[in-house]
Amino acid sequence: MQHFFYNKDNIAISAGEGISRKILSYTDNLMVCELTFEEGAVASLHSHYHEQQTYIVSGEFLFTIGDEQKVVGPGDCLSDEPYVIHGAVCLKAGKLIDIFTPARQDFLGGLKETMKKTALITGGTGGIGFATAKALGAAGYSIILVDINDEAGKEKVEALRTQTIEAEYYHVDVTNEQEIVNVMNEIKAKYDHLDVLVNNAGGLVGRSRMEVMSTEFYRKVLALNLDSAFFFTREAIPLLKKGTNPSIVNFSSNAGWNAGGPGAGIYGTAKAAIVTFTRACAKDLAEYGIRVNAVSPGTIDTPFHAQIKRDNPALFESWKNNILLKRFGQPDEVASVIVFLTSQQASFITGEVVQINGGQDLL
Repeated sequence: MQHFFYNKDNIAISAGEGISRKILSYTDNLMVCELTFEEGAVASLHSHYHEQQTYIVSGEFLFTIGDEQKVVGPGDCLSDEPYVIHGAVCLKAGKLIDIFTPARQDFLGGLKETMKKTALITGGTGGIGFATAKALGAAGYSIILVDINDEAGKEKVEALRTQTIEAEYYHVDVTNEQEIVNVMNEIKAKYDHLDVLVNNAGGLVGRSRMEVMSTEFYRKVLALNLDSAFFFTREAIPLLKKGTNPSIVNFSSNAGWNAGGPGAGIYGTAKAAIVTFTRACAKDLAEYGIRVNAVSPGTIDTPFHAQIKRDNPALFESWKNNILLKRFGQPDEVASVIVFLTSQQASFITGEVVQINGGQDLL
C-alpha cells in the first residue's frame, strides 16, 4: 500500500473506496471521527502529526501499526504515536471511532460538509413543504428540496438563501420510480449523509366516485401519496444510516381517518396506508437508530385548497364549523411539529402519528 504523510497544511484525502468518514466532535484540542467500512475496504498506510486512539465498534479489521499486524474486533482499542505508519483492511464490515489529539487541522477543508445537518423534503416548494424547509433551515439544517415545479424550486431556494439557509433544488416527478432513483443517486454522490427525510409530496389529484373511477386515476393517486414515500425512503436509508439522530417524517391526513370527502376515497385510502407504512418502517429501521413518525394534518390553509377557495369560497369557509377550534391551520403549525419530531427532544418517539387538526377529528 502507498504511504501518505498528513500535515496540517494539506487537506486530508478521501478515507478510501468503501469507507465513509463523519466528524462527530471537533475542538482545537480534540477531534472524534466515525468511519464506516464495507467488507474489503482498505485504509491505506499513512502517518500524521498527532496522537490517535482507535476504538473498534463493530466488524473485524487487520491493522498494520509500524512493523506489527494484528486482527481486531468490537471492544478493541489501538493507540498510535505521532508519525507511526499505520493502515487497515476491513475483514468484516463495521465501524470504528478515531480520536485525535490535538485535532487534525488537515480535516478543516471538509469539516463543514461532514458536520452540518441535512434534510431532504419532497414536495418542498408547496405550502407545508416550504414552511418545513424554512423551519428546519432555521434549526441549522442544510435543505434539499425536490419537486416537479422548477420555477418554484428556484424561487424557494433563493428565498431560503436570503435567510442564510443553505439550500438546493432537484427536479423529480415523485410518481416515477426511476426518476426518484436517479435523483437520489445524484444526492448520494454529493452528500455523505442525511439526517432527515420529510415525505411531504402528495395531493388529491382530483375527485372521483368509485363506480366511475379509472384505473389510471386510481394508480396516480396511490403513486403520488404512497409510492413516492416508499421509493424515497428506500433510496434514502443508506444516507440516513450515516446521519445523526436520523429521522423520517411521513404525511398522512385527516382523510386517512375519516376516509375523505366526496370523491376523495382513494386519497383517504392512500393516507391511511401511510399510517401503517410509518409503523412498519419504524419497526424495520429501529436497529439503525432511524426513527420514523408521521404527521396527519387536518384542513391547513395552503394552495392545496386553492380551487375550492376560488370556486366556492362560502363552502370553504363553512369547513371551519367541523373544526373544534373554528379556524384553519397554518403551514407553520405543521412545520413546528416536524421540527420537534426530528429533534433530539423527540429521540424516544418512533412509530407515532401526530394529529394536527384543531380537534377536527373530535367533531
